[in-house]
Amino acid sequence: MLKLKLSKSVLLSILLGHSLNVAYADQPIICEIDAQVIPSQQFQRPTQQYTRLKNDGAPMLLIGISIQTAIAIEASKSLKEAKRYCASLIGQQKDVHLSGQYDQISIQNGDQIKLKHVHQSAKRWPYWPDFYYWIKPTNK
Repeated sequence: MLKLKLSKSVLLSILLGHSLNVAYADQPIICEIDAQVIPSQQFQRPTQQYTRLKNDGAPMLLIGISIQTAIAIEASKSLKEAKRYCASLIGQQKDVHLSGQYDQISIQNGDQIKLKHVHQSAKRWPYWPDFYYWIKPTNK
């Protein structure tokens, strides 16, 4: 009988541990990024384009970036995994679809910009795992 109880408790802790891991995986990781706007294979210069990723009537701004610093912010600050993820972004070059309205903002190759980067499960809105928001240019 003791063996059966032990098996049930082991099974219960495995199930609880699994559900906690799944819940954590669905929590977004939020990083603040300092980056330089660069030409990329997809976007030789910043380009406004309507996409299927959002449908608010405004185009997204498509840019290439080289990530210089990245730190965990907001609730992500207290999570070790979030800190590691944000630190792993440093030195990477990425193609970015910036969400928001950019008709009043001029971003050119070579500009230093600050972005908010959200990494989460693609099962949650907005249904793509990595998205970026413009915070401000750092050299203007």
